[in-house]
Formats: sequence, structure tokens, C-alpha cells
Amino acid sequence: MVMKVVKYMNPGAIFSVAGALLLCAPHTQAQNQKDDERIKALEDRIKLIQLELDAIDKAKAKNAEKGEDEFSGSALKRKSGLNFHFYGEAKYNFTHGSSGNYFDPHRYVLIPSYQVNDWIFFQSEVEL
Repeated sequence: MVMKVVKYMNPGAIFSVAGALLLCAPHTQAQNQKDDERIKALEDRIKLIQLELDAIDKAKAKNAEKGEDEFSGSALKRKSGLNFHFYGEAKYNFTHGSSGNYFDPHRYVLIPSYQVNDWIFFQSEVEL
């Protein structure tokens, strides 16, 4: 059956198809190598993520042994001692004309806080 197909095909067409296949072979080999490298990189990334998840599970188990869970544990406790926080609002106006640009501070709020012990926490807001 193959002989019949070859018999009716132009010999030049056979050589051009064979040449095209030979020219594409290195490209597919390079593409397979790139795919293999990408798969290897993804596998390495998955291993790192798995190690991080294992470390989180170990930390949760360690906190569970102490009787703490992730919501009432030391991660959410306030820092002891004196702390300062700050927020505010200001605008910078770009004007067109002779009046010029200007800075317009609206308000600034300083928040000092102090934790005396586990059950006494002082917090205040001072507007400047």
C-alpha cells in the first residue's frame, strides 16, 4: 500500500517533506528541553512550598501543646512598653496661575500607648 502512495507522489515532494521533518526535529528537541527545565523548576518550587507548610504545621502543633491556638496566641498580643503610632491628612495643591502651589496640612494625630501589665493597657490620641 505504501508503494502505491509513493508511486503517485512526486519525488521532489517526498524530499521536501523529509527535509521539513529533519529541520523541525532540533526545534522540538529544544522545546522538550525547555519544557523539562520548566517542569523541574516547578517541582523544586512545590518542594519549597511543602517545606514551608510543614514548618507551619510544626509551629501549630507546638502552640497546641502549650494550649495556645493561632488566634489567642502570642502573635496577637500587644507589645509591652511604650509605643507610638501616627496618622494624618494633608494635601498638596497644584494651582495654575500666579498664586503658586501650596501644602495644606489638615490634621495629624499622635497615638501614644503603654501596656502596664496583661490587663491594663493605656491608649490615647493627641491631635496636633
